[in-house]
Amino acid sequence: MKQNRYYYRHENLKPMQYDIFISYRRKDVGEKAEHLKDLLEPRYKGRISFDLENLSGVFDVNLIKRIDNCKDFLLVLGKTSLVYNEDDYRPEIVDLYNYLGSCTQKEFEQKILENNSHLDFVRIEISRALHRKGLNIIPIVPESTDQYAFGNLKLPPDIVGVKRYFCNVTFSDNPDTLFKDIIPKITKQLKSKPDSYLLKTIFFCLAFIVILACVIWGYSKYRQKLQMEITRSELMANDINNFVLEWNPETSLHQAEAINDILNMMEPVEGGTFMMGADKNDTDECFETPPVKQDVKSFFMGRYEVTTSQWCKIYGVPFMEEMANYPISNVSFDECIDFCERLHNLTGLYFDLPTEAEWEFAARGGIEPDNTIYSGRNDPDEAAWYIGNSHNKVHECNAELYCNSLNLFDMSGNVSEWCLWTDSTHRLYCDMIENKVSEDVIYNKGVNIIRGGNYLSEPYQLTVFHREASDRLQKSPNIGLRLIIRK
Repeated sequence: MKQNRYYYRHENLKPMQYDIFISYRRKDVGEKAEHLKDLLEPRYKGRISFDLENLSGVFDVNLIKRIDNCKDFLLVLGKTSLVYNEDDYRPEIVDLYNYLGSCTQKEFEQKILENNSHLDFVRIEISRALHRKGLNIIPIVPESTDQYAFGNLKLPPDIVGVKRYFCNVTFSDNPDTLFKDIIPKITKQLKSKPDSYLLKTIFFCLAFIVILACVIWGYSKYRQKLQMEITRSELMANDINNFVLEWNPETSLHQAEAINDILNMMEPVEGGTFMMGADKNDTDECFETPPVKQDVKSFFMGRYEVTTSQWCKIYGVPFMEEMANYPISNVSFDECIDFCERLHNLTGLYFDLPTEAEWEFAARGGIEPDNTIYSGRNDPDEAAWYIGNSHNKVHECNAELYCNSLNLFDMSGNVSEWCLWTDSTHRLYCDMIENKVSEDVIYNKGVNIIRGGNYLSEPYQLTVFHREASDRLQKSPNIGLRLIIRK
C-alpha cells in the first residue's frame, strides 16, 4: 500500500477533550468525511476531532491523545481505503503498528521520533482505537457490491479486528442518494450526548409547538362549538317527516341528531280491525290467547328497533361506535317508559311503546295483512335473526333481511320488544281449557308483555301471534323496544 509521507508535529493543536474522533483517508473519502463533520457539528459543537492538516502529510501525536480519550471513533472508508500490498503484512510491520496501538503516549512519541519509515496514519489510528477498551468504534463504509464488501476485506493482523464492528452504517455512490441520510443511524449509535443547548432548543421548540397546538385546539373547539350550534339549529326544524315539533330549548346537538334519526324512520300504520291471537292449531296453550277481535287506531311505528346510538344520545351517555347501529338491550320496561317520556319532553310528541294489539296488527301487515306466520315471510331465515341463523348474537338494525308490507324490519327476531297490555281480559288457551273465568287472567301490574322473539328464539317464538310475559324490572341482552307515535 502506498504510504503517506511522515512528519512529526506536536504543538499546533490545543489540548482539549474531544468526544468524537473522525478517521479517514483524504484521497478516498475526504469530502464525505468533512461533510459528516459538518452535519454532526451543530449537535456536538467543538467536540469533534477532524484534522485537515494531518492529511497534508503532517502527523500530530496529539491525535493519539484524542483517540485515547474520545468516546466515539468514526472510521470513514472508501472502497480503496484499506487496500494493502504484501509488504504491509510483514511481521516487523505488523509488530510496529501493534506497538504504536498499545504503547503509552510517551512511548508513542519516542517511537515516532526514532522511526524513519513511512507510516500509514489511518492504520495507526485504527490500531490505536482497537486497543482502547470501551471505545465505541463505528465504521462508515460503502454499500456492499460484488466487487466490494467490508466484511470480506483482507486486512493485516493488527487491524483485522475492525471488521467485527461493522454495524450497517453504509453509504451509496448513487448520485440520487444523500450522504446525510445516514446521520440518524450514526447518532443513534453514538455514546456522546448532544450539546445541552440543542436539548434546550428542542425543549423550547416543543414548548412552542405545545402552546401553538393549544391555541389551535382552542380555536378549533370554538369553531367546532359554533358549527355544532349551526348544525343543531338546522336539525331542530319545526317539521320533520311531517311531525310538528315543539322543541325543548335545552335539547343538545346529539339529542337532536337522535330525534331526527328516530322520526325519519317512522312508518305510518293505518288503523283497522283484526283478530288478535293464534288459531288453535298454531298455538302453545301456555302462552297464546285465542283470537280476539281488536280495533286499532292509526299510528306511526319505528322501522327498526331503537338503536344503541339513539338511546345513548338521548341520555347523553357514551357508547362504543361499533355498536351504534345495534338495537339497545338490557333495558327494563320502566326504563323504556322513561325513554319515551324524555322524548316527549324534548319534542312535545307523544312517544310510547305499542300495545300488544298495535304490535301484532303492525307485524301482520296492518289493514292489508301479509297472511304470513312470521312478519312478512313464512320462512324464518328470510324474516328473522333467530337461533337458526344468528350465530347466538344480535345483529345490526339494517335492511339485510326482508321487511313486511309496512316496511317494518325485525318484527320477528333480533331482540324481543316490550309492549303495553291491551287490556286485562285476554285469557290463555290453557285458562279456557281449565274453565278459568276472566278474573283469573295473568294480568298484574308487575308483569308486561314481550313480543317478536329474538336471536336465541326457536321458530315458534318468532310468529306474529306469539306472546310472552316478563317482569317489568327484568333486563336481558335479548330484550329491547320499538317506538310508536299515536295520531
